[in-house]
Amino acid sequence: MQHASARLAIQAAIIWTLASAPLLISIAQSQTTPSLSAPKFLYSTDLSHGKVRVFLVNPTSGALTGTGQGPVSGHFVPTRVASDKRGYRLYVINQNSSDLNAYFINRSNGYLSHAPGSPFAIGHTPTDIKVHPAGHYVYVTAQSNWMFAFHVRSNGSLAAVAGSPFATVNKPQALEIDPQGKYLYVSSYPASSTPATSKVEAFTISSTDGALTPIAGSPYVEPNSQSCSNGAWDMAIHPSGNFLILPNMCEGLVVYGIDRATGSLTLIKGSPFAPPGGGFAAGGNVDGIAMDPRGVYFWVTDEYCSSGCTMTTDTWKLNNDRRSYLSREWHGSARSTGSLRSFGQILIRNWRHRFALWRSRPYTSDFGV
Repeated sequence: MQHASARLAIQAAIIWTLASAPLLISIAQSQTTPSLSAPKFLYSTDLSHGKVRVFLVNPTSGALTGTGQGPVSGHFVPTRVASDKRGYRLYVINQNSSDLNAYFINRSNGYLSHAPGSPFAIGHTPTDIKVHPAGHYVYVTAQSNWMFAFHVRSNGSLAAVAGSPFATVNKPQALEIDPQGKYLYVSSYPASSTPATSKVEAFTISSTDGALTPIAGSPYVEPNSQSCSNGAWDMAIHPSGNFLILPNMCEGLVVYGIDRATGSLTLIKGSPFAPPGGGFAAGGNVDGIAMDPRGVYFWVTDEYCSSGCTMTTDTWKLNNDRRSYLSREWHGSARSTGSLRSFGQILIRNWRHRFALWRSRPYTSDFGV
């Protein structure tokens, strides 16, 4: 297995914002086809130049074209981005300046404008960001063990939620919120590699003020091997809200069932699930995950390193608690010091075409569709 002690906690982040109609997903019936509007804009962070790049999306072909605005100023080393579900706000975390930019999205042309008071100080290196489904709260994980929560004011500025920051287990790397906005989950990078103790924390989200409360039984210790302790650097929740899937770098796919009444987690029988083939056991990493908005498929990026690194994307099908491996796409090889390294992927919210982007190491704003 590959160790990630020297791996940069950086992600070239992208976000798809929807047309004026919100994304509709049935919570009760996981197999119900959601009503999805076509993608309209794409926003990509340019780490090297401290910019956010704006693209128009062709809803038929998925082709990208620039807008008349050009790159928008961010802060120092912007990494991950998030948007509210309706696509009126964009948020970007900045690694080196330890803060958060907030923007308004012009729904006509995709142009960005800074919200009052932006950027907003975090004071610790941020690692991930998500927006509550209602759009009222923004959550940011930060090293070494913090979760920052912000309330979105009517003028677009951000104010700290009472009690923020909230303590987490050491080195949180990724977070996810269930579709109903009731629960929040955090994946952590373990404090030490002997023994390996990657964990998942679970919180309830107050519907009144957005504050977080640990769920009984949290944190949950992931399946861990003694020789590798990298944890999950990405995570996804099924649109039904019934399953949490973590691409644990060294162990494979860790799948938990979510109790909809309490938010507690139960490890699915047989988990973790390794990608097929012997290459993973010999020297593979599971890096990132993208979930089909219908909840039928999900895609996982894998990295196989020996004298060089090879990237693949695996297609899986999830039917209740059963996973079926479908296919693999090879992205090619690169030297271990090269730029072909994936830190996750996001599925374009247009299931009829099933466009997908995989995130390359963020030294460029060029992405392939």
